[in-house]
Amino acid sequence: MAQAGVLGNLEYREEEHGWALDLGQQSARYDLLSGSLQDDQVPGITESRRDMVQHMNDILITNRVRYRIPDIIPGADHRQVGDDLLEFMRRDATPTFLAFYLIGTAVFYLSMKDAADSKYDSEMIDLALNRLQNINVRCPGVQIQPRGLLNVLLTSEISPIGIRLLLANLNKPLVILLVTADPVDEAPLRLLKESRQLMKALQAANLKNAFKIEQLPSCQPTDLSKGMRLYKPTILHFSGHGSQTGLAFEGPDGKAVTVNPKRLAGLLSLASRELDLKGVFMNACDSQAHASIIAEAVGEVVAMKGELGDEAAIAFAQEFYGCLGDGLPFEQSFEWALEASGLSDTVGPLRPHLIQAERRYV
Repeated sequence: MAQAGVLGNLEYREEEHGWALDLGQQSARYDLLSGSLQDDQVPGITESRRDMVQHMNDILITNRVRYRIPDIIPGADHRQVGDDLLEFMRRDATPTFLAFYLIGTAVFYLSMKDAADSKYDSEMIDLALNRLQNINVRCPGVQIQPRGLLNVLLTSEISPIGIRLLLANLNKPLVILLVTADPVDEAPLRLLKESRQLMKALQAANLKNAFKIEQLPSCQPTDLSKGMRLYKPTILHFSGHGSQTGLAFEGPDGKAVTVNPKRLAGLLSLASRELDLKGVFMNACDSQAHASIIAEAVGEVVAMKGELGDEAAIAFAQEFYGCLGDGLPFEQSFEWALEASGLSDTVGPLRPHLIQAERRYV
């Protein structure tokens, strides 16, 4: 799942930062593909180096950057090219440009991971993580989340257009769609309190602007499709009643209407493909019975086993969203909420579970 706040205070704008991203990728390509090779080892390597240097200089000239990479001299230490370019970026470019330059180098290493023999995968990932960690060291005032950004890059399309779209979208807040249903023929729930507590947790978090909460109160089955198309949520949070047969929505008369989990999974799968829905939180009794089906559709699901009480459920959800608001990824937020709520060793009614269709974190 795209993690909140992974870019920290960076904001990617293609017209301003695209060249630094490109330059970083080309610099990493030069270092990796030619820096350790000698002129007499590979026929034509000198010409290839010159072509790559010309490409990097074209980027610098086009964007009016006052730096030129010197011409390639046979027999020289070619590793100095990348070191000198990095030193220029550190000394004369703004911290933001240097940050996107380093992100570009990380992107290239991850693209090589996909193209190279799998035995080099871990080495490429380590190189990418090293470059992302360097941002917090070399770019004054910039603080990203290196591992969080690495996780996002590892599960995203590594292509020139794909990376640009990804970085632009990472500036947008993650949308949590709070879906509540409290049918008149079921035991009343404290849904308003839960809603207030979730918003309070995110407002108190470190990344206050990383999330946006939208709501579908007294939700009927037909409201869900319209609401998801309208709000395009990253996370769908359902609070209400559940059973072994499904989740209880409200009918036109206010009474419970149970939605079969397979039918719900079909709708969520469509939302995952077309609206970028990434996770579901089902704060309802017996929702674990349907979690695997839902996880196949969206990837990650938090669900409850057995019955649960209002206060315990609200406390866990509040802690979970507070962790998301502090920039932790979905899985880690679940683990923190589990421990912080004191639920790990209890035999009480609330037993939350995290179900993942595939593991997405390194």
